[in-house]
Amino acid sequence: MLDSLDADTCRELLAACPMGLLLIDAEGRVEWMNDTLREWLGDDANVILGQPAEAAPEALAPLWQDEPAVTLPPKHEGDEPMWLLGHTHRLADGRRLQYLADQSPMKLLLQERDDLLAELDELTVTDADTGMPNRRALSAQLATEVARSRRYGNPLSTVIMRLDRLEGSAEAIRQVLISIRNLLNEQRRWADTIGRLDDNEFLFILPETGLEAARHVAEMTAERLQKLMQEDDTIQVAARFGVSEWQKGDDIGLMMVRAREDLEANG
Repeated sequence: MLDSLDADTCRELLAACPMGLLLIDAEGRVEWMNDTLREWLGDDANVILGQPAEAAPEALAPLWQDEPAVTLPPKHEGDEPMWLLGHTHRLADGRRLQYLADQSPMKLLLQERDDLLAELDELTVTDADTGMPNRRALSAQLATEVARSRRYGNPLSTVIMRLDRLEGSAEAIRQVLISIRNLLNEQRRWADTIGRLDDNEFLFILPETGLEAARHVAEMTAERLQKLMQEDDTIQVAARFGVSEWQKGDDIGLMMVRAREDLEANG
């Protein structure tokens, strides 16, 4: 079948190919390109024709690479960049033919996906591993409780629990965290908020609770955790606690700073 195609027909087919085609000679100079690639490159098509990679504009230099990936700048204000992905075919005489496809629609879809995932992450208030409130939810709740204490003068305390020696595979750590979550939820009062602050830290927000009562909560949690480890030898962690009480003029930052200072003092 191919034998029946004459040279003019082959040239017409190559020129009309919806993919960009770029022929690079054995010395690395652009020998030929089809009409599709000319249209994509615009004025830059004549700039690179007959030239090696060193003479090309920086944005077009990847055209000479094997399996090229090239981002063409917008031709007009308001246009999107064009994203080309290529495949390299080496000829027996040392020349290379670059097949280039416009993957801009896929690039835009991937960018939209990433943007949506980022927006979703901004809205997420639940820790993925434990199902507990995450840092964002804890910050919002603590701000609410601080505002209430400012208005009414009610006592308010926080407890940071840091777990040391939290080691093992991701799944093993997740199982340990779930066991600890269950322990914390069992002792939580209806008004309390307990969540995962960081990889190895939990935060207790304790409304209507003074400093000594908060320290008692920390001590009770340590005892319950010790008992849990005795009952389940797959859980072997060390817990440290830092406690702070709201004081007049405090914001959430000051409360957290004092809790961390207390945590470090107990290290």
